[in-house]
Amino acid sequence: MVKNCIICDLPANYLYQRKQNSPIYYRCDDCCCVFEDERYFLSADKEKKRYDMHNNDVKDLRYQRFVSPVVHQIRQHFDNDAVGLDFGAGSGPVISKLLKDLGYYLDLYDPYYFPDKGLERQYYDYVVCCETMEHFYQPMKEFGWIKELLKDGGIFFGKTKMIPDNIDAAYFDAFGYKNDPTHVVFYTEKTMHRIREILDLSEFYLSDGIIILKK
Repeated sequence: MVKNCIICDLPANYLYQRKQNSPIYYRCDDCCCVFEDERYFLSADKEKKRYDMHNNDVKDLRYQRFVSPVVHQIRQHFDNDAVGLDFGAGSGPVISKLLKDLGYYLDLYDPYYFPDKGLERQYYDYVVCCETMEHFYQPMKEFGWIKELLKDGGIFFGKTKMIPDNIDAAYFDAFGYKNDPTHVVFYTEKTMHRIREILDLSEFYLSDGIIILKK
């Protein structure tokens, strides 16, 4: 079975299905992205119910520690006079809370919890996606929008659980991150390089596990 890759549109071959009627996943031969067949995507109602189950308490110290590498990277690159966007903020936007406590300003966007379409008229010094990229049903559309939201020279900060370029079915079977039914796309370093190339962004690199793309 072959499908076109949702990142680069080149052939992606069947990789994995746990059992009959469970989601099918494909791996791109070119950019090494792994993605779920869209036939298995949750409906909007089911997806929202799943997100509502997340215990994203902005006062939870464990949650704050989990996102602290992202906060650190933003502070390394920007002073608090920069304007940011928490893209896919969820019901508990802890990154925004931690940064706002330090005098930073961020807008919030989330299709379910902060659906502010006015963001299309805003431009940001940085956009942060923490545990959001893996939910993108149309990642190139989402990354294209993020590029448009960034000022020239702006930076995208992303946090997700990445996979090796040479992933096989055995590795993916043991990859627990896929078991969340809202996680539908998984990125490698090669995938991120291809996204940078396709969108004509100036840089991609990893810093302490945080994905950094520069416009």
